[in-house]
Amino acid sequence: MKKKIDLIVEELSTWEEGIEVNESVFYLESQNDVECPHRIVIDQESRGMGLKIVSVAPDNAKKSLPTVPATILLVDPTTGIPQALVGGTFLTGFRTAAGTAVAVKYLERSKSDCKVLSIFGSGLQALCHIEAILHVRPSIKTVRIHSRTTENVHTLIGQLRSKPYIPEDIEFVYEADVNTMVGDADIVVTATSSSTPVFDGASLKDGSMVISVGSAKPTARELDSTVMNRACLVVVDDIHSAGVSGDITSPIQEGSLKPEDIIKLCQVVKEKGIISTPPNRQSEKQTIIFYKSAGTAIQDISTANMLYNKAIRLGKGLNVQT
Repeated sequence: MKKKIDLIVEELSTWEEGIEVNESVFYLESQNDVECPHRIVIDQESRGMGLKIVSVAPDNAKKSLPTVPATILLVDPTTGIPQALVGGTFLTGFRTAAGTAVAVKYLERSKSDCKVLSIFGSGLQALCHIEAILHVRPSIKTVRIHSRTTENVHTLIGQLRSKPYIPEDIEFVYEADVNTMVGDADIVVTATSSSTPVFDGASLKDGSMVISVGSAKPTARELDSTVMNRACLVVVDDIHSAGVSGDITSPIQEGSLKPEDIIKLCQVVKEKGIISTPPNRQSEKQTIIFYKSAGTAIQDISTANMLYNKAIRLGKGLNVQT
């Protein structure tokens, strides 16, 4: 069951604002105008300050609790006084998908001819990614969903159908065959907890865009080496966070990916998507765009700050006396 504070955050969240704030913060990062340090001490003279606490607790599902509970504390950058506690469970899915939508906006090549989205997974990340991608690619008419639990897929489709901003003519389909999932898909998203590849990279059509969200450990990977071998561009939101994912570390160890070929999303935003293909990735067989989403602290704090300011304007939220 969602916490009341998370319901408020979800009510305030719109894709237009979420995607805009994530795009702007990636641009600011390209200008070295944000702080995302690896140390604990943070300069108070900053654009914004905050702290996110997040846990991964798979057994929470048995207790009807979020499996990835999170809370964000916002701090006034001038006084150092806490401003707000922002529910981070929905926000984590929201900001991750908003960042992915920025990548799709600039990197997905079929543009208005983009018709088919395939997504592996049926949780919050799947829900948010479908909504966000539909926002930047409204030409999509078919959304295929694959999950180990069929019931979860039907629940997800019901959630999507209940959204008033989701066009009625979009076809949501449960697909059991993983190769059918990706065969003609323009965009493929993996948002799973799988530690092994979820489909055969040889099944992807030329020119498609593949987005990996779930793999967050060096020992876990959602994609096989074929995907990386077929990629002409490899883009990540954060080098350090993505660098611990098996989808990045394994290809580097195998020699199918060189660290210098990895492009940061902030650079893509800065150049408005006009990115040169690295010399090592100009083969005729390399036509796929690969994006690894790991999530960054600057996304968390900028998105939470946007929602906090909106809550103040609209009189939303719970006042807490401290």
